[in-house]
Amino acid sequence: MSTDIRGWLFDIYHHEDEITLWILDDQQKVHYFRDYFYPVIYAAGTRTAEQHFIRRLRELQALREEPVRVIKKDFYSNRKREVWRITIQRPSVLRRIHRRLYAFTDKLEIFHSDIEIPVFYLYSRGIFPLARVKVTSLPFNRVGHIETEFPNDTPFRETDYQLPDFRTLTMELKHAHRMGLSRANPLLLRFGSESMELDLSRPQKFLEELNKVLLHWNPDILLSSYGDQILFPALFNLSHREKIPLLLDRDNIYLYRNTGFRGTSYESYGNILFRAAPYPTYGRWHIDSFNSFAYRETQLYGVIELSRTTRLPVQKLSRASTGQALTAMQVWSALQQGYLVPWQKSRIEKPKTAAKLLQVDKGGLVYMPDNRESCVHEHVLELDYSQMYPTIMVRHNISPETVLCDCCKNSENAETVPNNGDHICALRRGIVPLTLQPILEKRKLLKAIKLNGTPQERERADQRQSALKWMLVTSFGYLGYRNAKFGRLESHEAVTAFGRDILLTGKEIAEDAGLSLVHALTDCLFLKSNPDQFGEKEARSLALKMEEATGVEMSYEGTFSWIVFLNSNTDKKQPTATRYFGRYTSGAVKARGIWMRRKDIPAFFKNFQKQLLAILAQPETLAELRKRIPEAEELYMENRARLIEQKIIPEELLFRLTVGKDLESYRVGSPTHLILRQLPSYRIAPGEKVRYLIANRAHKNPRERYLAEETLTEYERQGKPIRIDIPVYLEHLATAYFEILEPLAEAGYRVSLERRLQKQRYLF
Repeated sequence: MSTDIRGWLFDIYHHEDEITLWILDDQQKVHYFRDYFYPVIYAAGTRTAEQHFIRRLRELQALREEPVRVIKKDFYSNRKREVWRITIQRPSVLRRIHRRLYAFTDKLEIFHSDIEIPVFYLYSRGIFPLARVKVTSLPFNRVGHIETEFPNDTPFRETDYQLPDFRTLTMELKHAHRMGLSRANPLLLRFGSESMELDLSRPQKFLEELNKVLLHWNPDILLSSYGDQILFPALFNLSHREKIPLLLDRDNIYLYRNTGFRGTSYESYGNILFRAAPYPTYGRWHIDSFNSFAYRETQLYGVIELSRTTRLPVQKLSRASTGQALTAMQVWSALQQGYLVPWQKSRIEKPKTAAKLLQVDKGGLVYMPDNRESCVHEHVLELDYSQMYPTIMVRHNISPETVLCDCCKNSENAETVPNNGDHICALRRGIVPLTLQPILEKRKLLKAIKLNGTPQERERADQRQSALKWMLVTSFGYLGYRNAKFGRLESHEAVTAFGRDILLTGKEIAEDAGLSLVHALTDCLFLKSNPDQFGEKEARSLALKMEEATGVEMSYEGTFSWIVFLNSNTDKKQPTATRYFGRYTSGAVKARGIWMRRKDIPAFFKNFQKQLLAILAQPETLAELRKRIPEAEELYMENRARLIEQKIIPEELLFRLTVGKDLESYRVGSPTHLILRQLPSYRIAPGEKVRYLIANRAHKNPRERYLAEETLTEYERQGKPIRIDIPVYLEHLATAYFEILEPLAEAGYRVSLERRLQKQRYLF
């Protein structure tokens, strides 16, 4: 006897060939189901390699049925080829295959082997996370049939789809996370308006109380702070030690967790990053807000949007990079086109002469501001090309398989990359534009809701469009990434070539309209205008003209009453491209690259600069602004006095640094070495962030120079006095002040103010 259950596909995971599904219905009740799934992979190579591979699978008892020869379509060549179709009985064998894929290079090509089993299952059933589904249930909770509740439902069909009211339990430690879960650092729980604190003085009672909370509140989402890195390993270790099972999972077959994983450190665009080992839960979502880039940048509805779009389960997506999310969506597009999906890109960069390399390897176009007379400019328009690079890929069909394709070498219909000479396929649509086009279209609709919807609709639409924005931003970088499945350097170079051409076209149109270029940065133009002749109406008309000429949406961001393009800190005569601040005619302030925008700077200095710019943004003209300098100076003096009198909580003075290597690799006595030495009980991995206070940088005892955040918390708990290096913090306050005031004030202002301070004995 079968029954039908309708609801949202909430969670999915697998154990070998068994898929577990959790459905959340309209009454907030959860239902779990089991289904079987046997993934299909394809292989082709030398006869000997094929026979050896199939024989090994047979020895491992991994074959569901005998392999057969079938005809499939190759991704790069778009030609049909004969391959082995292999149905896998034991999906865990795919992990072994994936680990040894490099051993098969030049002997055997294996396709579809690195698609994760739950994702493969979703692909095969035509469903996706958080879709409304109808499940026909058989005895023992087996799936008879599953499909989307609404015909032809896709992640892009609706812009404001319905979601359940999730029950969310927030979990965090009371003090610094590296202090760990202890009597001195209890666990804080919040559920709606209710909150409670669990003390670890009695471990058994602690676990029993936590289980009572989970049973009573029955949360769908466990939202933690440092849950993957600190909290959940501690909870599972405590549960194992006390022999009391935790109810963090709804599925009771996953009682034991291996808590020995530390996480990984890796490099991205020159930065060292750290990702903690994942600790997902089964039947609930565990999202670690500090181990999830997607959650940090886009919040819950952004994570859900990306999960639906990419078909990665929510917990997997929350811990994945945007590159992984984009690749999952590209794989889906490739499967829809009937392609064999390679496990890595098989086309390397073609050899180039030195002259050709100089011609094509240029990146985005940057025009530096002319700051020889002054770095302050008045009446400057800002025009931005919206999502320029993704639009170029869609408009010009740029994809790894379409640039320099074999089928259009001599075709007159093939488009040519400007100032490059490479041709683009005219016979088929590329995977990259097929993937990006619906994202661009949906983001445009969400931005419209963000402007015109109700407050709740605007908030959700903003989170969702922001998530799609990160997908689009990543799409360009992944074209040239060496490990990208769908990447190729020539396609990356083609995008930048079109981008340079489009920016120059916009510049020429602006100059024909009587404007002069002040600064240009990849997809953005800053144009000097006459306020009497060029108002908002004329600016929008100019943006529309550029859009029509280039095919890329151009937006008018606003007109600056004044804007400052700062010079380099190391060479005061050289301007910088990404450090500027200014006031729009609307009174709004825009700032990039200054202290208030940096993540390593203490909150005290960031708030100070925000207050400073709020004062300077009140007058409309530069002449009136200079009359406000005494008021800005008064704010500076007030904050100096607060520092000198130590009327600031130490937490507002914490700097942040990123650990770039192991403790042993740092020079003994360096600031980072001294800070890390204070955390002996926790081995800090490269890529992790550490916050610290400057206590006395010149102290004879190196241990007294800096206080790590964890040491500071311990001092506060024990009532120990906390010393702050006031002279050093006054120097930093001066840096924050003069970064903004020096270019706006008259020449010699800094020297004059410092002399006045010396006379008043304010300087230490």
